[in-house]
Amino acid sequence: MEGIFIIFREKKNKKFLYAGIVLITVLLFGAASCAHQVDEAEQPVEPAEVEAAAAPEQPEAEQPMPMPEFEAPAEIDEFEEIRPELEQYLVQQKQNELLMQHLSDLRSDAEVESFMSDADFSDKDSTIALVNGETIPMGDLLLMEQQELQQMYMRGLQQGSDQEQEIIASIRPQILEDLISVLLVQQQAERDGIIAEEDEIEEMYQQYVQQFGGEQQLQQQLSMAGITEEELRNYIAEQIPLQKYLEQFYATHLSEEDLSFTEEELRALYEQLLQQQQQQR
Repeated sequence: MEGIFIIFREKKNKKFLYAGIVLITVLLFGAASCAHQVDEAEQPVEPAEVEAAAAPEQPEAEQPMPMPEFEAPAEIDEFEEIRPELEQYLVQQKQNELLMQHLSDLRSDAEVESFMSDADFSDKDSTIALVNGETIPMGDLLLMEQQELQQMYMRGLQQGSDQEQEIIASIRPQILEDLISVLLVQQQAERDGIIAEEDEIEEMYQQYVQQFGGEQQLQQQLSMAGITEEELRNYIAEQIPLQKYLEQFYATHLSEEDLSFTEEELRALYEQLLQQQQQQR
């Protein structure tokens, strides 16, 4: 489904929609990017790049999820023209730093048990972790793993290769950390009594309709994916509390002063982008 990543997991014998890559990279991280950012999706991966992907840096204990890397835009405009993107990136960086600390605090207060070391990755119905007594099924990890690998296949990774196995071994621990972090935020939002109102669900559903070019086109895509409209609306109802929780969290913990940046800070980032662009040539 173009533009939307929707995956299934099983819970209490009922199939429901679960946010995968979108939830983690967009909702939680608000991954920093400029309007002029390079689109690498269609560019082949050189062997060196795939090898680098096979050994990502593991986050420190107090930072359960890595900060998003910022890439130089394909074309650098004059400073004033790109200023809004620079400001947005610095805002997102502040939010990410705050979120990392919050996730660390949630993690330190939680009862988390991981079964990664002796996991049976062939059994999608097994439990890969427990978070405050709530299970994370192996199927969640495998589905997200497959989405990660699909992106790498498109960029040149060979299926069945030794390189693929190295990458799988390296990304599984981080995927599990991401799933744990998402569940911790979901649990906190539930404790805070944050819910999705019917008008909010409808508004987000209409955003899906618009994204796919109309109700008929959306229904066609859902049918092809084996997803019903009710399941999509249930998915939306689960994600709205997360979004509301994070919005409230940022509003409470980041002041207007925190989100104001000096000319020096913006120009320093601008120079960094220029250097990155020159290195890519």
